[in-house]
Amino acid sequence: MIYIYIFFNILLFVFSRKIFKKNINPVSIYCIVWSIISILYELKFIYYYKLSIKTWSIIFLMQGLFSIGNFMGVLIYNIKVHKKNNTLLDENIIKNKIFKVIMISSLISAISIIPNIVSLIKVYGINGLFSSIGDIYNNRVNGTGENIYISYFGPFIFIALMYTGVYIRKYGVRKFLFLPIILAILNSLSFGGRNNIIMGFLFLTIPMFIGEREYTKQLKLNNKNKIYIIIFIIVFILLFSIINKERANITSISPYVSPLMNKLTSTNHSIYKLYTYATSPIGVLNEYLNNPFYSFGANTFLPIYKQFSKLGFNVELMWTLPFYHIPISSNVGTYIMELIIDFSIPGACAVSYFLGIVSGNIFTKLMDKKDILSYVIVTIVTFCTIMSFFIWYMRSINMWIILFFSIFFGKFIVYQRK
Repeated sequence: MIYIYIFFNILLFVFSRKIFKKNINPVSIYCIVWSIISILYELKFIYYYKLSIKTWSIIFLMQGLFSIGNFMGVLIYNIKVHKKNNTLLDENIIKNKIFKVIMISSLISAISIIPNIVSLIKVYGINGLFSSIGDIYNNRVNGTGENIYISYFGPFIFIALMYTGVYIRKYGVRKFLFLPIILAILNSLSFGGRNNIIMGFLFLTIPMFIGEREYTKQLKLNNKNKIYIIIFIIVFILLFSIINKERANITSISPYVSPLMNKLTSTNHSIYKLYTYATSPIGVLNEYLNNPFYSFGANTFLPIYKQFSKLGFNVELMWTLPFYHIPISSNVGTYIMELIIDFSIPGACAVSYFLGIVSGNIFTKLMDKKDILSYVIVTIVTFCTIMSFFIWYMRSINMWIILFFSIFFGKFIVYQRK
């Protein structure tokens, strides 16, 4: 079945290039991510259970509907009459407003990040911060330790990184852009998890590499700017490697690994940890579909349900998914599993199709109008698409904070008095 799936992805990739006139587009990103993850799963470096026909069918169906939705979104945009905006925005004003948004978002996030990192330094010391990553993560998950987590300000760092990526794409690298990068690194250390590093990396780089053709031609980055961009990327990769290595040191290797994986992890558990991170969600999805359960909106509306719970309403909250034996133990099951739990299979298909329409429409608008708001929405949708192999990220209140305030700041940037 994996060969059929790869062929299916190749066809979609080629067709998406013809529709979007661009190699990097929402459909091609989905194809690349899910092809890589599926191949890694089928390599069986861990002796995962065989994916059922039902699982493969759902994977095909959800991806097909997302792709069709994208193509429909392009069609809807193209047949709609778009009035030309004769009002030219002053580029210097736009540049200055993006600078303000980056600084404001960074300073707001610092309200959360700085106290967190200071409290950790008091406990572990500067030298022990990296070596205690595993303890930091476990304390956060278990709610123990002396760490302070002011959660609602932290997500603003991802808004700052997103607009940093936009700024670099439009105007190049400037010294003040190091502020959100440094805060993002400190934020990742304060949580001890890989997700914050991945989020930071993607929110920074997506706007830099996904954009309209015109800016790419207008902006020719000099060698100094290119070096800075490479340094930014290397720093995030190194930080991810360090945290992954420290987290892996406290991980027990499953007896269900292949001889090759056993050999690779004999001295370093990082590869095992990374492999399970990438591949276990599909295995969990497979086990879930053998005996599915449903709870309306338990994931998608979790932020709302949390607020109702705080107000005293008797609302059952699904903080995490149940663990499944695949044969390793895991409780992360891709965005597909979470949407099916929320809305059943027909509802999940409808959501995937709708997301495709939004994705294709906004991406086409970005190619055409080159506006800041499209940049913001495309970045968030692209992030959710890339991470769809892992979880449904819209279950997080942080993503809704990022979405709302990114759009708010975007409207501030493009607003001008008449």
